[in-house]
Amino acid sequence: MARYFKGQGCSLALFGIKCLSIFVLTTFVIYGCKQPNSSDSRISLAKIQFAVSELELGEMDADSPKTNKEFVFYNVGKEPLIIHNIETSCHCTTVSFPNKPIAPGDSGSIAVEMDATDITGNFWRTLTIHSNSSEGTSVVTIHGIVEIK
Repeated sequence: MARYFKGQGCSLALFGIKCLSIFVLTTFVIYGCKQPNSSDSRISLAKIQFAVSELELGEMDADSPKTNKEFVFYNVGKEPLIIHNIETSCHCTTVSFPNKPIAPGDSGSIAVEMDATDITGNFWRTLTIHSNSSEGTSVVTIHGIVEIK
């Protein structure tokens, strides 16, 4: 074999590089085209969609600073939607949400109570919703103004 390649060291090196390149390319093609398994637990087919993602509370009177609103949402996915937790950006905002799964095509609501007792002027508050939705987390906002009369 050494006689066959004698004086052709460069050709042997190129042959090896070509073989390695073909192997690497084939590996990328095979594994790169692999379709995700639909039973893969990392892929959620639940999807949350809000009717509105921002609520305007308008002008609030400092003498009666509490108000209640709700965010309506829909499960537009193919699996039940489960809300795990909702974080509020302020202790002045409290929420309640469904503790049961929302079936595909069904709707639910998140009740929000805003207590602006210690707030004057403009305010913005966020709610971060943690669920099994394909997005993982969703953020909605409420805002308004508290006027002292």
